[in-house]
Amino acid sequence: MNLDKKTTFKILLIIFSAILFLVVISNISVVLQYAEKILAVLSPIIIGLCFAFILNLPLKLFENRCFARLNKKGGKKWLRAKRPVCLLLSVLLLFAIIALLLVIIIPQFLEALENFAVSLPGYMDALDEKLSDVITKFTGKTDEERFRINWENISAMLIKFVHSTDTDNAMEMTMDIISGTVKSIFNIILGFVISIYVLASKEKLAAQFKKLLYSLFKKEKAESFISVLSISNYSFSRFIVGQCTEAVLIGTLCGIGMIIFGMPYVPIVSCLIAITALIPVFGAFIGTAIGAFMILLVSPVKAIWFVVYIIILQQLETNIIYPKVVGKSVGLPGLWVLLSVTIGGGFFGAFGMLVSVPICSVLYTLIRAWVKRRLQTKNIDYDTLTRTDNSGSKDETNPQD
Repeated sequence: MNLDKKTTFKILLIIFSAILFLVVISNISVVLQYAEKILAVLSPIIIGLCFAFILNLPLKLFENRCFARLNKKGGKKWLRAKRPVCLLLSVLLLFAIIALLLVIIIPQFLEALENFAVSLPGYMDALDEKLSDVITKFTGKTDEERFRINWENISAMLIKFVHSTDTDNAMEMTMDIISGTVKSIFNIILGFVISIYVLASKEKLAAQFKKLLYSLFKKEKAESFISVLSISNYSFSRFIVGQCTEAVLIGTLCGIGMIIFGMPYVPIVSCLIAITALIPVFGAFIGTAIGAFMILLVSPVKAIWFVVYIIILQQLETNIIYPKVVGKSVGLPGLWVLLSVTIGGGFFGAFGMLVSVPICSVLYTLIRAWVKRRLQTKNIDYDTLTRTDNSGSKDETNPQD
């Protein structure tokens, strides 16, 4: 059988890919070590791209909405100054939000910590009494003989354990923590600087990337790849906007409920619930445990009511707010939002919950476009199939049509 060059190349490529796959599988530990080193080197760039993606949202808002009139009447001077001014405003907005959260959280956190320190002996004594009563009930010992926890002995044992550890190992552990912290701070600062450079010349970088794609691939493949990137950018951007909107709603509803029930630490607990709500669907439960513990130090009864209120609020968020707000923002039906979060969280934990919705939105959009093209080749109208009755109403699984 005669083989042309194209077929021979495909066969060799398949053989090479199989050999490479076997080599990688047989040396997976070495490959993971090198991958970890590569990620460590590229981490400032990755952080910078994440910062750039987030800052690009308020940047577009300032450029296209807030200064829309200046774009038409500002002249050449404004066109040159527009990007630096809007970029500076975006950075200031980000720092203002962080500073506001810190101003709200730090004083309340210090107050909660002080209350914890004051209330701890009383809670320990009450726990000691309860445990002693239980042991007395089941063992039949008198009050003088009943079991008591000696917290001083426990503290002395902990101190002895700390001092008994190897000094060299302790110093090595301390240096690792310090070096890791310094490296993380350096990566964040460097990543922030990279994001500023990326946003300052994003049009130029995008044009260069397109030229590279068209030079490496055929026109159809390059355009398809650019289309996928465009859809991904839209989905992730809308997801972040929807997620932040949903977090603000949950935090506000939590604060209103806490004020109505007269609960303490309203600002810090509401902010905590809002921040943890950024993890889709299940995130608010993470903040619930911390918030309930803080309220427990002041009033155990109010802590129980807080947990009940958050459970009700979480059901409202899971079934109504999140599918409507986030699902609508990314063009994804509520059912698929719940399924994507469940599957993503099951496989990849909190990170999977966070990115599963925009990824599912991208796949949903691509599959829907592919189905439309396939139906067109069969002379079948896509919109006709989405109608649920003769009145022309459309299926909820296709909100954008």
